[in-house]
Amino acid sequence: MNCEGSPDYKALYSEAKAELDREREKTRKAEERADMCLKVASGAQEREKEAQEELHEAREKIHEARQKMYEAIGREFDAYRECQEAQIREFNAWWRSQEARDRNYARKISE
Repeated sequence: MNCEGSPDYKALYSEAKAELDREREKTRKAEERADMCLKVASGAQEREKEAQEELHEAREKIHEARQKMYEAIGREFDAYRECQEAQIREFNAWWRSQEARDRNYARKISE
């Protein structure tokens, strides 16, 4: 039996071919979506990597800023200590001058 020329065969063939074409189109669209998802994911990974690098750089800058802050605090403390020491020296000099004045005054009175 040769069914190649029968109308049922042609209809079945056309229907199967149309179904195959629809499936191919679905597959093509799915592949396009998958490619797009891969591109988006790749872009997201790249942006995440860049964000991680920026975060690392920001943390380094914070560390450097803290170091500078601690150094400035140290210099401020040293300056404060030097100022206190200078005030103590100034007070001691004043005190000695007062004692010397008092001795001179006492000496003048006793003469």
